[in-house]
Amino acid sequence: MDMQGLMQGKRGLIMGVANDHSIAWGIARMLAAHGALLSDPRLPFEITDIRKLRVVEGRVLLHAEDEASGRRYLLLEGTDAKVHLIYHTDSIETTRRAGKLAVNNFVRLEKRFAERVPCIEVSDYGAANALLRNPGFFTKQAQLSGRRGVVGDRDVWGGWLGQYYARLQTSIEIRRAPEKGRKAPHQR
Repeated sequence: MDMQGLMQGKRGLIMGVANDHSIAWGIARMLAAHGALLSDPRLPFEITDIRKLRVVEGRVLLHAEDEASGRRYLLLEGTDAKVHLIYHTDSIETTRRAGKLAVNNFVRLEKRFAERVPCIEVSDYGAANALLRNPGFFTKQAQLSGRRGVVGDRDVWGGWLGQYYARLQTSIEIRRAPEKGRKAPHQR
């Protein structure tokens, strides 16, 4: 039996990763080597209260149902370097029924107000891995990051989030290069 790609397309959340010498870290590396869709196992987990949400964006890891309550939720690998558990709202359910919010898609959830009533606006940008190769998207993200002053470190996180931050950092450096009269990394 060929074991290569055994976990291709499968998803996993591995808890209890203390450091790169722990058993959980070894399990995560083994699963990733076989094609499992994993986040950096060191990302903190947060239950995100949708009522307090302003904006969160990132890669959809999974959709599931709480066995005790029957409520549906999604796990999102946020660009804020957290794994968010977000219970579904009517707008999230409607978006899912329309074929959006698929696993491994990059999404943005933002609280908006319609006639003073809060609602969640869902933007689905498609496959997260394909988005990593979209320079236009990262040019816009670099502009937003400059205004927010929030940029992750490309050397801290692994997995998809590490690739996201590396691409974002490159876009920021390209954007700043002409301002400072120096060459951007791709021009050196």
